[in-house]
Amino acid sequence: PTRPQAPARKQAAAAPADGDRRRSSMLGGALLIGGLAILLALLVVWLVTRDGDDGDRAATDPSPTATATATPTATVQPLGQIELRGTDEAPRARGTVTIYVGQGNAVGFTVEGRNVPQLPEGQAYAVWLTGGDRPRRLGYAPPVGENGQLGTTGPREEDAERFPRWLSSARNVVVSRETNADARQPGPIVLSGSVRQADGG
Repeated sequence: PTRPQAPARKQAAAAPADGDRRRSSMLGGALLIGGLAILLALLVVWLVTRDGDDGDRAATDPSPTATATATPTATVQPLGQIELRGTDEAPRARGTVTIYVGQGNAVGFTVEGRNVPQLPEGQAYAVWLTGGDRPRRLGYAPPVGENGQLGTTGPREEDAERFPRWLSSARNVVVSRETNADARQPGPIVLSGSVRQADGG
């Protein structure tokens, strides 16, 4: 009866050996694959770094950025701001007029408004200078959308040379609601501000 048991013991002893070999083989294969992956990654990094040195230096060179940002700074200089407040036509409306000098010493402005009511068809917002020899209409703003934001720039090309003189003699800048394109004075005023704010008085 001992003879049948001997092979069983040999088989039982051999089974773990086969399992160990399989596990060892799998572990060795995994380590080999992992090592190759690391080497491949290092090779890629080295190639990219070596080939990209010149490109990286060009991308981080401050000269192009400085040139790009220096141009607007050198050619457009803010001169002052005028705060706009809403009238009874639009009590919640607020805005700002920024006066600046641009290329060739040309003086210009931008108007930004918020909480400005939308207008019905056939009406538009116009920007005026008032309080000088007579009201000067500087132009019309694009229609205001549902967000209540108003924005426009100027002066118009035909007014560019005269605008600095008009501005220096005016007392107020206003945004009015217009129905007549030939109006010679502002309609109902929605936003208003003092020109003296632009240079601190």
